[in-house]
Formats: sequence, C-alpha cells, structure tokens
Amino acid sequence: MLTNQKGCQNLQILMVFLVVHDPLCFNKDEGDYKSKGCVKVKMIKDSLLFALLMIVAMFVAVLFSGGYYHMYGENFLLQLIEYPLIIAVVSILGTIRLKKWFLMPLLTFVVVNLFFLILFSTTYFEFAFAYSGFSLIISVITYFIKRVGTD
Repeated sequence: MLTNQKGCQNLQILMVFLVVHDPLCFNKDEGDYKSKGCVKVKMIKDSLLFALLMIVAMFVAVLFSGGYYHMYGENFLLQLIEYPLIIAVVSILGTIRLKKWFLMPLLTFVVVNLFFLILFSTTYFEFAFAYSGFSLIISVITYFIKRVGTD
C-alpha cells in the first residue's frame, strides 16, 4: 500500500514537472528560457511529454482496435497501419517542437520497446528498429522541410 501511494506521488511530481515552467528559468518578457541549462531541462521535459504522448496513443489504439484482434487472430492492422500513423504524427510534432532530428527516432526506439515489454512481456526488436527507421525518415524530412522553410 505504501509503494502505491509513493508511486502515485512520484507520478504527480512527474506530471507537475512536465507541465509547469520553472519561474527561475523562464523569462516572461521575452517568452523564452534564460540559460542553456534551462533549455536542456525544457528539452528533457518536452521529450518526456512526447514519449508519454506516443505510449498513451499506442495503448489507446490497442483498446479501440480489440475487434481486429479477435476477428483476424492477429494485430496486423495495429502493426502495419495504426502504429506507424501514430509514430509519424508524433515524430512530426516532436521534431518541430524539439528542433533536433535525432531525438524522435531514439524516443521511438525506447517507447516501442517499453510498450511491447509492458503489453506482451517481451521485446520485439525487429518492430522497434522498423518503427525507429520510419521515425528517422519522417524526422529528417520534417527537419529538412522546416529548415528550408525558415531560410
């Protein structure tokens, strides 16, 4: 019972950390962060937020597509249509927000392995590498388009 309460407290602290700006770092007049250390903290917060968004979206896809699994006996539509679509959308948003092309493929690799470990009690590295490669392609294209568009 004590560990559940402690886990809930840790989750609440994490959610507050992800959502609330640090008043010492955030410059309200310019709407930007003051130092490089604060920028790194902001990047970590945004990365964790996008990882959380990706894993929640994947779990929601599993919940809402239960009919596919029972109809065909496999989760073919999840693996080839819904997960890549979720990864593409989150990779585009993450690359635009984080301004680094390599972060979303790394997050995708970690999140997909964590997701399969939680859901199936094993990791499927072939899917993790395939989804990370897909995320890498999407992130590089997004980064290139964003960079060319701003120049």
